[in-house]
Amino acid sequence: AFYLMGRVEIEEFSLTAGVRVETTELNSSAYSINKSIGVENPEDRYRWITNSAKYHDYLPSLNLKWSLSNEWVLRAALTKPLGRANPNDVSARESITISNDLGVPVVTRGNPELKPRRSNNLDLSLERYFPNGDNFVSAAFFRKDISNLIFGDSVELRERGVLTEVI
Repeated sequence: AFYLMGRVEIEEFSLTAGVRVETTELNSSAYSINKSIGVENPEDRYRWITNSAKYHDYLPSLNLKWSLSNEWVLRAALTKPLGRANPNDVSARESITISNDLGVPVVTRGNPELKPRRSNNLDLSLERYFPNGDNFVSAAFFRKDISNLIFGDSVELRERGVLTEVI
């Protein structure tokens, strides 16, 4: 990763700008259940899988502070943050457990193809500071355009007559 930042202050204005450049590389290997029809040999029930991903990101940010007076401050920010899934969620892992009284197998899988959560953010606020210095009130507006939202899901599947829950 690399980060570059600059700051300029001119009278009542303060501007901070920066960019973070990142390269991410992911390699994940694990045994996976072989879902091929007719696999009867116990040694063939699992197969070794490997997944990999590599991506580059440029994450700029721009922050402006305008001191309208000793009591009033206007702030604005444009940012492009990045959020990654937990390592366990992007690993090539797969496990089977019997989790209920009915003996239904539960298959839990990671998803190595998960993309990082990205967003473009706009934040605006107006702040009023009171003379005693201990209190202030703020009104803010924000907009977040988020892509590749990361979340868990649960799906029930019937495979070869066995009810399986995929999480």
